[in-house]
Amino acid sequence: MNLKFWHPHRGPGNFGDELNVSLFNRLFGSVFEMEKYKDVDFYGIGTIIRPDVGQQNKCAIFGSGVWEVAPRYDKQNWNVFFLRGPVSSNILGYGGEKFITDAAYSLLLLDDMIPRLPKKHPVSVMPHMLQMQLVDWKYISEQTGVNIIDPYAPVDFIMEEIATSEKIISAAMHGAIVADICRVPWARLKMELLTLDETFFINELKWRDWLYSMGLSEKSVAVWNTHTQSNHGEYGYIQDIANTLQREIKNGHTFQLSSDIILGNKINCIANEADRFLNYYK
Repeated sequence: MNLKFWHPHRGPGNFGDELNVSLFNRLFGSVFEMEKYKDVDFYGIGTIIRPDVGQQNKCAIFGSGVWEVAPRYDKQNWNVFFLRGPVSSNILGYGGEKFITDAAYSLLLLDDMIPRLPKKHPVSVMPHMLQMQLVDWKYISEQTGVNIIDPYAPVDFIMEEIATSEKIISAAMHGAIVADICRVPWARLKMELLTLDETFFINELKWRDWLYSMGLSEKSVAVWNTHTQSNHGEYGYIQDIANTLQREIKNGHTFQLSSDIILGNKINCIANEADRFLNYYK
């Protein structure tokens, strides 16, 4: 079975996507090694369901989200265990029948993957991968005192940084998700610095897909660039980010966690689907 996830053509991968390797090789590694399933593609963590999924191989979908609102998805070769959220489920024509939540919550099926360490960072900020080179995060850290988590760092290191933080402010969705898993109060950082092929629409789609699945609020710490070259341009925007973070750290109105009851129910559902997966592919 082929583990499918997004990875850049060169350079290190992004945290949420790279989680697939460490997580699903632990959960389903025996299935991935079976020769009889060499023509089956596995889709787990990520906004990776495109209209061409399943066009060449059969596929197993375990908690993924849709990339776009397409006129038609050919699902003939799909084996859907669950989808990330109600947005994906509705786009794909399943209504509310096929979603649980993001596949990263499968981490809670493997207790030793959740770091249990003393807190060392009062507040950590995790940028979106596309924002790392566009903002002087070192300057922001110096101005605010926050710890910056690089989304390109190794998965185990990021897991520890999140778990050892008292609060997380994250523009990276899986930074917020893993914070929720580790029961670290988190807030979404919404910025307009999204480039390449991840449009603002797609980013909003995936966040809502996950938030709605866990009964979470859409509230966020938002920073929009109102500066031009004549009024300090880039530097003004960076200072706006620093000022906004300082206000949020002081007021704390945006931090949240999913409820323990909802989380417990979701993990039970994922555990059932993991058992169904292992019984199906044996």
